[in-house]
Amino acid sequence: MSNLKLLKTIHKEVVEFFRDLSTHECDQMRMVAVYNLPCIHLLFSDDIDIGESYLGFLNDEDENVRKAAAGCLHESFKLLKDDEDTSKFRECFIDLAT
Repeated sequence: MSNLKLLKTIHKEVVEFFRDLSTHECDQMRMVAVYNLPCIHLLFSDDIDIGESYLGFLNDEDENVRKAAAGCLHESFKLLKDDEDTSKFRECFIDLAT
C-alpha cells in the first residue's frame, strides 16, 4: 500500500488522535501535539484550524506548553498558503507581544 493511500485510509483517526493529544490532561502529551502541529497542518489543513490550535496552546495552563507554542509559531506561519486566513496568527503574535 502506498504511503498516500495509507494516509487517506487513516486520515480520520490521525486527526482525532491529534485533537486528543491537544487537549490531553498530561502536559507532555500536549507538548507532543505542539511540536507536531506544523506537520499536522501540512497534511490535514482542511480538518485542523492551526490558528485556533496555537491560540489554545498559547493559553495552556502549563508554562512549558505555552513556551513551546511560542517557539514553534514561526514554523507553521511559514507553511501557510497565500490564500489562508492569518487573522488567528496575528492574534497569536499580538498576544505574545503584549
